[in-house]
Amino acid sequence: MTTTLCADIRDFFANPVVVKEIVQELNEEISYCPILRNLKREIAAGVAPSKNIKFSDPGNEDRNEVYVYLGRILESVLTCKLAKQFNVLKDRTSAGDVIINSRVWEIKGTSGNNSWTGSTHASKKEDDAIDFIGIKYGIDENVNVYDVLERNIVTGK
Repeated sequence: MTTTLCADIRDFFANPVVVKEIVQELNEEISYCPILRNLKREIAAGVAPSKNIKFSDPGNEDRNEVYVYLGRILESVLTCKLAKQFNVLKDRTSAGDVIINSRVWEIKGTSGNNSWTGSTHASKKEDDAIDFIGIKYGIDENVNVYDVLERNIVTGK
């Protein structure tokens, strides 16, 4: 049954309509990231060097904050999207991230090529079998941050 469920989840997330909905929601929600809200405030106050700031321009600490924030939003968005197709409950017990058809799943994301975010070492997670949903996400580093914050562009493929 898990193999079929895995295939069903993979097929669900492979649907271009679902992908577009997820990207649109992430593009909207990323503007609530504290570092980006600070940048928007600084641009409005005229203390930012310019409005032409690409995602590649901020330092590593600020960029990492945006990626962590995006990863947290992504877990919630994926859980809610899954609920449209499957019997889903958000898991808040540290056993995993989501329960799909009574089975615990961990959502893992990456913005790189060789690592996954977060840890899966809590005793509850080690005691029982667990399935994973892996998703690669990222930010177009060449996009103007201000345009995203002002919703002047909507990206996504």
